[in-house]
Amino acid sequence: MIYNQCMYVDNKPIAFWDPDPDSTNKKFIQSIDSDYFAYSAKVNSEHLEDSEHRQKASLAIILNYHHAVETLFACIGGAIQSPKYIAGWFQEYSNRDLRSIVGKISNDHSLKNFWSVDKFDWKRVADLVIFGATSDTELEEIRTHFAEFWTNLAAEYVDQGFVDEYNNIKHGLRARSGGFQMFIGVEDVPGQLAKPEAMRPVSTKASTFGGNFLSSERINNNKQNLKLNHKSRNWNPYCIANRTELVSISINNVLTFLKLQYDREKPALLLPEDYYAFRDAWNDEIELPSMKIECRFEIPQANILDDKSIDMLYQKFHYKFPTIQ
Repeated sequence: MIYNQCMYVDNKPIAFWDPDPDSTNKKFIQSIDSDYFAYSAKVNSEHLEDSEHRQKASLAIILNYHHAVETLFACIGGAIQSPKYIAGWFQEYSNRDLRSIVGKISNDHSLKNFWSVDKFDWKRVADLVIFGATSDTELEEIRTHFAEFWTNLAAEYVDQGFVDEYNNIKHGLRARSGGFQMFIGVEDVPGQLAKPEAMRPVSTKASTFGGNFLSSERINNNKQNLKLNHKSRNWNPYCIANRTELVSISINNVLTFLKLQYDREKPALLLPEDYYAFRDAWNDEIELPSMKIECRFEIPQANILDDKSIDMLYQKFHYKFPTIQ
C-alpha cells in the first residue's frame, strides 16, 4: 500500500507518496548531524592565528555559519509545516521559501502549519520544540533564551547583505577575504581625494576578517538591465564560531522534538554551559559591519534593452572562435 503525505512548503500545497513514510522520515531525521557545524567551527578556529591560513579559516567559519543557520531554519520550518514527513519538505523548500517563512514568523503573519494555530512567533516556536527542563520556571527561561536567540538569527538571515554574502561565498567562492575600514577627509581640491594625513577613520577598530563581493541591482526595476554594486562585510570569526555552537545546539533540540514523532522516550535537551552564551553570541565588537559602494547613474527608459535588442548586440559583438596559427 502507498500512503500520501500532504503538506505545505510556505504557501505551496504538496503531496508526497511513499509506501513507508514513517521509516523514510525516521531515517532522514537520524541522518542530520547537528554536531557537524560546531565541529567545523572549532576545527577552523584553531587556524585563526596562523598568518598563512587565517583568512581561509575565517571564510570557512562564516560559510559554515551560513549553512548552519539555513539548516536550523529548515528544521524549524519542517517541524512547523510537515513534522511527520520532513524528509519530503526538505527536498522541496527553496531559500526563498525559507526566508518567507522566517519573515512570517518574525512579523507575526499567518503561516500554514500542522499545529492548528494561525500564527507563530519565535516564542511560540520555542514553546513547540523546547521541552525537558526540571521545572516549569526553568523551562520558561530556557524557551525565552532560545526564542531571543532565534529572533536575532532571523533578522540576520533575511537581511539582503547576509543573503548576498552567502551566495557569493558558496557559489564559486566569489567573495574576497579580508575586512575593511572606512576613512573620511575634507578635499583640498573638489573632486580629488583628500591627502592621507587629512583622513580620519570612521571606526576606531580596524577589522582583519571579512568579505568583499559584488551584487547585482536592477535598473529601472527591469530584471534584464542590471548594474553591479560592491559590498563589504566585517565579521569576528571567533564570535561567529561561538554563535555556530548555539545554532548546532538549536538544531539538535529541534531534531530531538521531531524524533518524538516516532520515539516517545524524551531525549535530553542540549543547553550551553552558561545562559550568558546567548547574550555573548552577539558581542562581536564590530563597529562597522557592512558597506555598499554603488555607481549612481540613470538610464532613460527608452534606452532599456529588451530581449531582441540584447540578442542582437550579443551576436554583433561576440568573439570568433580561435584557430591554431
